[in-house]
Amino acid sequence: MMMTVSQFSLGRYFETGSPVHRLDPRTKLSSFFVLMLFILFIHNLYSLLIFMAFIAGVCIFARLPLRLLLVNIRPFWFLFLITFFLQAFLAPSSTPTGNFWNNIHFSVQGVESGLFYVARIVLLLSAASLLTLTTSPMSLTDAMEKILKPFKNIGIHAHEIAMMISISMRFIPILLDEALRIQRAQQSRGARFDGNLIQRTRSLIPLLVPLFISAFRRAHHLALAMEARCYRGDEGRTHFEELRFRRQDAVACFFMLFACVPVLFLQ
Repeated sequence: MMMTVSQFSLGRYFETGSPVHRLDPRTKLSSFFVLMLFILFIHNLYSLLIFMAFIAGVCIFARLPLRLLLVNIRPFWFLFLITFFLQAFLAPSSTPTGNFWNNIHFSVQGVESGLFYVARIVLLLSAASLLTLTTSPMSLTDAMEKILKPFKNIGIHAHEIAMMISISMRFIPILLDEALRIQRAQQSRGARFDGNLIQRTRSLIPLLVPLFISAFRRAHHLALAMEARCYRGDEGRTHFEELRFRRQDAVACFFMLFACVPVLFLQ
C-alpha cells in the first residue's frame, strides 16, 4: 500500500525540456484522443505492436524514464487480473447454452483474448501517463478551453469544463501526498496496513475518513480563494501565453498519422 501511494505519479508533470514538452498542448491532447480511439478499435497483434513501438518512441524522445510509466501502470494490476480472467473463462463458446454456468470454461482462445485486452488497457494508461507527464495542468486547461470554445454557441461552457478538469488533475498528486502523510501518521501510532484482504480493507477506513475530510477542506479553501480574487469565469479573461501551432506540431501530427494509418489497413 505504501509503495503504491508514494510512487504513484499519474497526474504529475515531469519536466525534462524535451521537444515533446514544448509542443502545443492542443497537439498533444488531440493526439491522445486519436491514439485512444485507435487503440480501442484494434483487433490484431500487429496493430498492438505498432502502438507499443510508437509509445515507447515518444517516451524515449521525451527523455522520460521508463519506470515512470511502469509506476503509473502498476496500481491497476487488479483491473488487469479481472480483465484477464473474465476473458479467459467467459470467452464465447462454439456451442453456447442457455445456462450461464455451463458457458464458463477455460480456453486457449480466452487466454489470448485476455492478454490482448490487458495489453490494450496498458497502452491506454501509458498514453494517458505520457500526456500528463509532458504537459503541465495549466497548459492542458488552456488546450481544453481552446478546443471546446467553438461549441460555446450550443451551450457547452468550455472554460468551466476545462477549469473543473484542471482542478481535478491538480488534486490527484495533492491527495496522494496527503494520503501518504496520513498513512505514515497512522503507522507511527501503531496502525498496520498488511495482512489478508479483509484486514487490509478494514485498515483503509482510518485512512479514507481523514483523507475525505482533508479533500473537502481543501475544496472549501479553494472556493474561498477564488471568490476572494473575484473569479467570475472566462468573462474578460486573457491568457499570459497564447497557444500557437508551430512547425514541430505539424511534424508531430505527421508522425502520429504515420503510426495510425498502417493500422487502418491491418484491421
